[in-house]
Amino acid sequence: MIWVSVGAAAVGAAAIGGSLALATGHSVPRGILRHVGIAIAAAVAIYFVGAFVGGMVEL
Repeated sequence: MIWVSVGAAAVGAAAIGGSLALATGHSVPRGILRHVGIAIAAAVAIYFVGAFVGGMVEL
């Protein structure tokens, strides 16, 4: 089920990137790649922060 969420996030980031590229007159593929890359980087950062904090805190 997590892959549905990952796919939806990627499609959403691609839609935002494509829309902004069209609105500003920039390259659509580059805008899509930029926003999907930013979303991936944010997800990785959140994962590692969670793993770090989870390793320090014991519930």
